[in-house]
Amino acid sequence: MTLDPRRVAAIEASRAWYELTYGLHGIRHGVEDGLWIALDPPPPWHSGALTLRPGLSAAWVAEQLGPDFALSVADAYADLDLSRYGFEVLFDATWIHAPAPTAGPVPDGWSVIDSAPALAEWSELHDYRGVLTEPSLRLPDLRVLARRRGTMITAGAVLHRTGPVVAVSNVWSAEPPSGWAEIMIMAGRLFPGRPMVGYESGRDLADARAAGFVAVGPHRVWRPCRDFS
Repeated sequence: MTLDPRRVAAIEASRAWYELTYGLHGIRHGVEDGLWIALDPPPPWHSGALTLRPGLSAAWVAEQLGPDFALSVADAYADLDLSRYGFEVLFDATWIHAPAPTAGPVPDGWSVIDSAPALAEWSELHDYRGVLTEPSLRLPDLRVLARRRGTMITAGAVLHRTGPVVAVSNVWSAEPPSGWAEIMIMAGRLFPGRPMVGYESGRDLADARAAGFVAVGPHRVWRPCRDFS
């Protein structure tokens, strides 16, 4: 099976993001034959397992997770059927890729978060409390972006440099437009010469594709069911 290197890069960037955020909280993790697993409770909004290669057996994955696993599973190649093992689909998404963007002038209202109070405001608005800590602002490979209208933060995103690419995640906006084109310009300025990767669904996927991203493969996240037989 020939794997699209753009998709592989996006999945590896997702793994690096998990390891970064877990590391901020001292959370342990392990890897077993292509399955990345949390060994402690993860931060909010993060799965407890991530598949790193296609073709894993659903039965084997379920065995590694154990009967008491209560966290979501990021099925990076969307080729598992965990429904018979007590899971249901939480959401479907699409891995995305864009060539290295051009670095233009700083888009109006956009800047990099550089203080703990601003990060707290950003996290509150994005419902991301407790995930990114103040030390994350000093990491050379991480930038938290914000768009302001006057004194109010109205949109944001996270850029994370990993290997040859920069991953974009946590794109949000309290008002249109979503800002994907502006985020790409910021990435070109902050991490020049690097293609961009990530995953999105719904309106954000449409906006990302309109800004120049292309789809490079499906992604699926499973969650435990409350009742199953």
